[in-house]
Amino acid sequence: MQLRSTEVLTQYCRERMAVGSLSFSLASRLLGQREQADILMLYTWCRHCDDAIDALPLESTVEAKLHVIESLRRETLAALAGNPGANPVFQSLSVLARNRQIPAEYFEELLLGMEMDAVGTVYETYEQLELYCYRVAGVVGLMYCHVVGVSDPAALRHAVDLGIAMQLTNIARDVFADRALGRSYLPKQWVTAEGDVGAFRRILDTADRCYASGEAGIKFLPFAAACAAAAARYVYGAIGTTLRRRGAKPQMRVIVPGWHKLGLALRGVLFVATQIPYRLARPWTAATLHVWRLPQCHP
Repeated sequence: MQLRSTEVLTQYCRERMAVGSLSFSLASRLLGQREQADILMLYTWCRHCDDAIDALPLESTVEAKLHVIESLRRETLAALAGNPGANPVFQSLSVLARNRQIPAEYFEELLLGMEMDAVGTVYETYEQLELYCYRVAGVVGLMYCHVVGVSDPAALRHAVDLGIAMQLTNIARDVFADRALGRSYLPKQWVTAEGDVGAFRRILDTADRCYASGEAGIKFLPFAAACAAAAARYVYGAIGTTLRRRGAKPQMRVIVPGWHKLGLALRGVLFVATQIPYRLARPWTAATLHVWRLPQCHP
C-alpha cells in the first residue's frame, strides 16, 4: 500500500470541505497554512463519518447503523495507531494524529455521539442533551485546540462550550426537519414544563450562554486561530438570531448568505483585534494540554 503525500492528502481534504461546508471553509482560510491543512484533515474525518451513516437507507435498522459505526471505529483506531489503510480519509487522520497528538478518546467520544443518534436516544433532561452535544461538537473544539495550540488549559472548557453552542443552534434550526424524521432533541422536561415553543427558546438561550463562554476563551488562542474561531462563532450566532426572530414554527431552512458570512467573518477579526492589549501584556506561548472530560457526565 502506498501512502499519499501530505500535499495530496491536503488537496483531497480541501475539496471535501469546499463541497461539504462553506462556512467552515471560510473560517479555516483565516488560519496559517499548516494549521489549515490539519483542520482540513480533521473536518474530512468528521464528514466521512457523517456521510457513512447518511448513505444508509432511511429504513435501515439500528443494528445496521451500529455496524457502520463499529467499522468506522476500527478504521479510526487503526489510523491513530499508524495503520491507515488505503482510504485517503484515514491516511489524513494518521498524519493529523502524528502531527498533533490529539487524544484517541476524543475520536471515540464523537463516535459514541453517533451511536446516540443511531439508537434514537430520547433526551429527558438538558444534561443528557449536553452530553450528546459534547460528544458530537464539543470534542471537535478540543481537537481544534490541539491543532492550533492554546496559551492556557482553561481554554478547553471554553472550546467545549463553543462547540456545544453551535450544536444547539443546529438543533434549533432543524427542530421541524428532525420531527419529520421521528426524532426530537428538545429535552422532554422542558417540553413538558413549557411546551415546544418554550423549549425551543430555552435551546437558543442556552446556546447564547455557551457562545458567551466560547468568546471568553478566544483570547487564549493564537491570533489567526482566534480569528477563525470568532468568525465561526458569529456565523453560527447569526443563524440563532434569525431563528429567534422567526420563532418556533415550520419554515424554510435558515441560510446565511455569502456576503453576510464575509461581514460576520470580518466582525470576528475585529473582535479579536480588541484583545490585542491582552495579547501584548501576555505574549502567547503554547500550554501543555491534557485530556478534558465533561465534568458532570464523566466523574
